[in-house]
Amino acid sequence: MAQLKLRKYFSMICNKIGLAPRLLSDYSKRLVAIDYHYFTNKDVEYDGLEVNYKNLINQLEIINRNCKLRSPIDSLNDLFNGKLQSNKQNLIVTIDDADISILNALPIFEEYNIPLILFAPVGLCLPQNDSDGLRSRCLHMYKYVNKTDINLHYPNLISSKEYFDYIVNSNFRDLDRFYSLIKSIRSEKTIILERKLMSLEQLKKIIDNNNFIVASHTMSHSVLSELPAEWMEWEISRASSIIQQLGGDTRFFAYPYGYKSSYNKDVKDVLKKYGVKYAFTTTSSLSKKESDPLSIGRASMLDFNEKSFVLGTVSGAFRLWDKLLMR
Repeated sequence: MAQLKLRKYFSMICNKIGLAPRLLSDYSKRLVAIDYHYFTNKDVEYDGLEVNYKNLINQLEIINRNCKLRSPIDSLNDLFNGKLQSNKQNLIVTIDDADISILNALPIFEEYNIPLILFAPVGLCLPQNDSDGLRSRCLHMYKYVNKTDINLHYPNLISSKEYFDYIVNSNFRDLDRFYSLIKSIRSEKTIILERKLMSLEQLKKIIDNNNFIVASHTMSHSVLSELPAEWMEWEISRASSIIQQLGGDTRFFAYPYGYKSSYNKDVKDVLKKYGVKYAFTTTSSLSKKESDPLSIGRASMLDFNEKSFVLGTVSGAFRLWDKLLMR
């Protein structure tokens, strides 16, 4: 919590002294993206990931008055074509992980007419009794289990490639038994599997609202750069297929975890293969015409409602924060 407060005051100071960087560049030459995850009407349980609904309302009021919010595809196309024009901060709003709490937040975004992109790990949005839903849960758990413990029960699953091959080729009964095992031997809990995610039917209803875009956050929310090629491509291609069936937008993508080493050239090449035009990270940065469209930075919105914090964040204060921390 202490670090979050430090980040709050950093953003507020950057805004007040003009380093956020309103005085450093023209609005028509830059774009900022911000990111939310979970929402709550109680005390925040997950620091850095949750925002209270009351604070969300205050944040969106400030954003609506001070930022230019257009269709994300129009904003990005204009940015990279050098046609972005505005006397306000150009902003894209995104939400990761498709948590069920989003359903109570969407009317607030609607009230302020704020378009957004919802990045869904669609494999984890499928029910556990669906084959791809169960596969995605097993694949997600690979990062959180002790590999030696797995090998005691499944000695042939030595490498990540062998693990993936087993998951995608097993029948449902064997897969269900395997999932029960790895849940019992996991070394730590994973937040996303502790949460309730939206169903595909709920995502489809969101897509029917023209202000809201649903796009891919892979199938299992695994770190793509750490996966063997076949597994990494399955994550992207299968999720793209499901997003397309829902009527979502396959031109957008968000890297799970999103830090610099969580993606690489091989991942970007596969994204291009499946029609992704814009991919988002979790490293804060300003996007300009010269930026990499497959490495668009985002700043996380924290559970604070001070005007100077919000204005600092949406103006790019955390680009300075991440540079200072060399992230």
